[in-house]
Amino acid sequence: DTKVMEKGSVDKIIINTSGIGLADFILDKEIEVGDSVIVSGGLGEHGTALLAKRFELETDLETDSKPLHEEINEIKELIKQSKDITRGGLASILNELVGKNKVGFMIDEEKIPMKQEVRALCEILGIDVYSLACEGRFLCICSKNNEKEVVDILKRYNSLATCIGNVK
Repeated sequence: DTKVMEKGSVDKIIINTSGIGLADFILDKEIEVGDSVIVSGGLGEHGTALLAKRFELETDLETDSKPLHEEINEIKELIKQSKDITRGGLASILNELVGKNKVGFMIDEEKIPMKQEVRALCEILGIDVYSLACEGRFLCICSKNNEKEVVDILKRYNSLATCIGNVK
């Protein structure tokens, strides 16, 4: 990971830590037409929290940054594929999955969970909310039959978890 530091903001030393781990499972099952597309919580909170700080705007937004292993571990048997919504945001992840799986997605924008403050800040700054980084959110794909169970489990971690569309 790299950080850009303003000139004069570093007075001594910066310590960067990284964690590396191994998964004992692979989420790379074939997805099919009709499968559900689910997000694990509200989008854009990380990106807008950083922008608000950078532009010295008063806001209650906080980064959504957090580990995802507990959520993924609980639903891993119910889902086919999953991807964290980091660099490039939701738009980039959906595009990546389209290319990888040779399918399309029908996404209902009105179902995409987002705090009103996130929408408002993006509108004010002229930023595409669907391209904002989310450091503690992921998108997953499961069969329509597993949709309710997956969403119910994810809502225990974030009340905004929801199905936003399906595979076409």
